[in-house]
Amino acid sequence: MAGETVSRMNGKNETIELEITDLSAEGRGIGKAEGFTFFVEGALPGDRVLAEVLRRKKNFGEARAAELLHASEARCSAPCPHAKRCGGCPLMGMDYAAQLRQKEKWIRDRLQRIAGVAEPPMEPILGMETPFQYRNKAVFSLEAGPEGCRVGFCRAGSHAVLHCPDCLIQSPAAGRLAAAFKQYVDENSVSIFSEKTNKGLLRQFMVRTAFGTGEVMAVIVARGKTLPAQEDLFRKLEEALEGTEYRLCS
Repeated sequence: MAGETVSRMNGKNETIELEITDLSAEGRGIGKAEGFTFFVEGALPGDRVLAEVLRRKKNFGEARAAELLHASEARCSAPCPHAKRCGGCPLMGMDYAAQLRQKEKWIRDRLQRIAGVAEPPMEPILGMETPFQYRNKAVFSLEAGPEGCRVGFCRAGSHAVLHCPDCLIQSPAAGRLAAAFKQYVDENSVSIFSEKTNKGLLRQFMVRTAFGTGEVMAVIVARGKTLPAQEDLFRKLEEALEGTEYRLCS
């Protein structure tokens, strides 16, 4: 029955049926059970989910969508193959028009609640023609693995790195440079910093893209002042942008 909340215990795990009515700024669905608010990973407004309760705090709870009982009309097929594992784009499975409406709602709610504007004079958000490859800053995490260096982003709720140099929202230049950087690291056996051992040289790889000029800046965050085979690295990064509209800034 719509609006009814059902809670049950399964061994040590508590599950609860929730109607998702809103979305947090972090992209987690918001639902209420007997006046208690839950923030639910993997849920969208309009969903009805069976949620696994992760923790209860004094004023709210945190949960994870374990089963989708009724799908929101805002749901769509995520265009990114990493969407369900990567923690970088929680709204990738939400229709773009619905994303814009949600962001407009966030602004209106804050103007009403914080600024005290009862009826904010707002125009609809103007969306992008193609909402991909628009970010001008990419910070890639690094992790050593059996297949070589992983260059990408942390998995949802974890510090483990998901190899994802071809991120759909980063600039094309960032993806090309990330792939070239991985090749350099693997070929030269450059060590990756480990939080467990507190050893290793490389920590992060960052790319800034100036869409107006085509200039690209690559930044390597490391624990030392020099890198092995630096000339090989510079050559690979320059070659990665050959034939494109981008160039490394000097």
